[in-house]
Amino acid sequence: MPSFGVRAKSMLVACAVVATVLAAGSVGLVFLLDGALHSQAETSARIQAAQVAALVAGNGGHAGSEHRAVLPPAAAGVYVQLVSVHGRVVAANTRAAYRQAFVAPRGVGASGVVQSVGYLPGVDEDPYIVLAEPFSAALDGTEVSRSSGSGLTVEVAEPIAWPVHVEHLVTAALALGVPALVVLVGLLVWWLAGRALAPVEDIRAQVDAVSSRELHRRVVEPSGGDEIARLARTMNAMLERLERSADRERQFTSDASHELRSPLASLQTQLEVAVEHPDTERWDELAVAMLDDVQRMRELVDDLLLLARSGEGGSGRATPGPVDLDELVLVEAHRLRTYGTHHPERSGRPLIVDTTGVKAARVLGDARSLGRVVRNLADNAARHAVTKVSFVLYPDGEQAVLEISDDGSGIAAADRERIFERFTRLDEARNVDQGGSGLGLAIVRQVVLAHGGSVHVEDAQPPGEWNEIPLVSPDRGPGARFVVRLPALTS
Repeated sequence: MPSFGVRAKSMLVACAVVATVLAAGSVGLVFLLDGALHSQAETSARIQAAQVAALVAGNGGHAGSEHRAVLPPAAAGVYVQLVSVHGRVVAANTRAAYRQAFVAPRGVGASGVVQSVGYLPGVDEDPYIVLAEPFSAALDGTEVSRSSGSGLTVEVAEPIAWPVHVEHLVTAALALGVPALVVLVGLLVWWLAGRALAPVEDIRAQVDAVSSRELHRRVVEPSGGDEIARLARTMNAMLERLERSADRERQFTSDASHELRSPLASLQTQLEVAVEHPDTERWDELAVAMLDDVQRMRELVDDLLLLARSGEGGSGRATPGPVDLDELVLVEAHRLRTYGTHHPERSGRPLIVDTTGVKAARVLGDARSLGRVVRNLADNAARHAVTKVSFVLYPDGEQAVLEISDDGSGIAAADRERIFERFTRLDEARNVDQGGSGLGLAIVRQVVLAHGGSVHVEDAQPPGEWNEIPLVSPDRGPGARFVVRLPALTS
């Protein structure tokens, strides 16, 4: 089957609908016209029959004798006659009707009979409606006595040549007009569909001309709020998302290459020095230094793989199951108590880990991915805390809320969304945390979103309150509180 365009399909559908409606309407019109014309002829015949019966009864029933009589003239072209019980015409309004009865009296019931005939034998070649009624039935509704005309049948032949001619004309006009109207509607729909689809084709051509190197281009948006204008705005929004995605991927590739180049360059430098001066190098110290670079590169590759697997909007998690979030929090808190003071960025400064606000909470998800979220947030708090890191976990309706706070310098409001982007490190972090890759918080948001939750950062202490606390360090500030909300598992 050939493939039709939208215009052709629209035209075919419109033609089919119009043809069906017009055909049904035409058939109905012809039937109604036929019924109306025949009903009118039948009504006229009944009036003629009643008038003749009343006239005969008023004259004392002389027309009922066996001698033929001529009835008064009826309407033009109408034949009226009285027929005896034996089928003999005893009276008529014209001598041409004396030959035979139109309807045999034996076939006439008590209420009469109506027939459509193509012609009257020996009288006329045109079509007629023939009404045959018993004399008493013809007198229904009159004040004349019915006794005088008993046994007679009144027969009226009403011409319908003109109504049939009109009906034929209407049928012929519809037979010729309906196809012509269908063709006209099809051409009109073809033209209108072309006019309506022209802006769509223009938008398609503009989008088709956009290449991967020209994602900054946009389609022209028509004025107004119709479907075409909304389509243009949707296409521009899609191009904008593609441009942002392409920019993120390019930046991601550039940053990943830069981050991987640093440990590789360090490894290459150490190996080159060791090869050039084998006698002066201590291989045990070199192995420890190289192991640190390899570990850093492995962690970076693991982070990149996790982000690549999750993708934009991907799940980033395995088959979900019940997870006791409080256990994950307590494990990370114990790790910070044990190793937090010895963190390279803390330079031996003591660290207080507060878990008094941790309550039981269970969620549905991947324990390994959620553990990565808690660890990344805990490490981030330990890097920037002056003296204290606090863990708070509690159920809040249908959600489990995790808060990890530090008493460091905090995060400026302008940076609170940017820190969740890949390879984003604030100036402070670039100076202090040289070992970080800038992927930790990006992984946190990706995993939390994949579990149907949300994460944001705020001040750990209300504005103004932290300034009243005696300073432990000149770096002390409002601190940062990372708030994670996850759907709670209630059963």
